[in-house]
Amino acid sequence: MRLPAGAALFAVACGSPTPVPPSAVIQITPAAICVDDAHRTPVTFDGSRSVERLAVVPVAGEPVRFSWTLSGASWRLVSGSLQSPSLVVTSAGDRPLHASLLVTAPSGASARAIATLGLTVDGAADAGCAP
Repeated sequence: MRLPAGAALFAVACGSPTPVPPSAVIQITPAAICVDDAHRTPVTFDGSRSVERLAVVPVAGEPVRFSWTLSGASWRLVSGSLQSPSLVVTSAGDRPLHASLLVTAPSGASARAIATLGLTVDGAADAGCAP
């Protein structure tokens, strides 16, 4: 028995639903370092608030996978890894350090967050920068 062409398209279109993407979140502490920091200040890039799916009431789900990409200023890894929920780095501070976090759920759906470690100019006493 042959199905009409429209019926075949309908069957394909009504397959499994598209996976809901996770939520990717980056928190940087401190939010800025002094210009020309020369790798003196440890900076935490934390993606642990990323979740498999958003919900009003948190739902325990499968753990998500993390993949960090850092670009801009030169950086050194102090602890963690580019696949861990959080990592600590130091930066040369000659320019901003950009972070991109790709979070992938067990379903294969993914989301990306982007954040930048800012720079504070010399002489900003409240930031601890030397004049």
